[in-house]
Amino acid sequence: MAPPALFTLAQTGLTANPMAAWFGLLLLGGVLLVGIAALIAGLVRWWRPSALSTAAARVLGVISSTVGILILYYDFFAFDRAVPAWIIFLSTPALIGGLLALWWSTSPGRRMLFFLFAVVSAAVALTGGSKAFLHSYRHDQLVRAAANGDIGTVERAIGEGADVETMSDCTLLGLAVGGGHLETVKALLKAGADPNHWSCGILEMAVVRGDKEIVRVLLAAGADAGAFVDVNVTLIDEARRRGSSEVVKMLEDAEHAH
Repeated sequence: MAPPALFTLAQTGLTANPMAAWFGLLLLGGVLLVGIAALIAGLVRWWRPSALSTAAARVLGVISSTVGILILYYDFFAFDRAVPAWIIFLSTPALIGGLLALWWSTSPGRRMLFFLFAVVSAAVALTGGSKAFLHSYRHDQLVRAAANGDIGTVERAIGEGADVETMSDCTLLGLAVGGGHLETVKALLKAGADPNHWSCGILEMAVVRGDKEIVRVLLAAGADAGAFVDVNVTLIDEARRRGSSEVVKMLEDAEHAH
């Protein structure tokens, strides 16, 4: 399974990993500020040229444009997943601000170098944007397939290398369990889906639904029968409260077996 993209907070969420999320937001905010600073430095150099304004525009321009293109490159190409639009909105101004600062602080004879750099940057952004759109489309298609029990689409996507832990509020396995699609659940577990994934209470959903077959399959795959659904309330308590004696017995047997 591919690790999460460097700045893709949508994969963790503010509640799942607050430290990482706020660090990422501060980092991207800093990138945006560097882009604005580079743009201002370039404007100052264009309005009132001097050795100091030229040096400041060039330094900030190089830093800003390099950071902008690296963020775009890393998140578009390093991992096989879609990129949140706000990453593009924050990194693109840094790239543009840096390029403009370099343009305004460079003599006309050398501007062709930065023009070529801008063309390459635009090509990376456009190619990455197309790739991001394609992955977003495939992600949505896979999520719908899991939620609707479309086992053919799910198996085909996994066979083509899709991440079995693809998330949309919950993992594919959680979506299939929530929809009561037993065969899709089996296919995802066979592909290595984690029945104890932190994103949602997968076994809890099956217990709440009273779906004995899915509960049995999840327990056989290693789902935690002793998990808590609330303070001092276990899955067994929840199943007992719902009057599902067969599910209670399955959970108790699984817990004692461990």
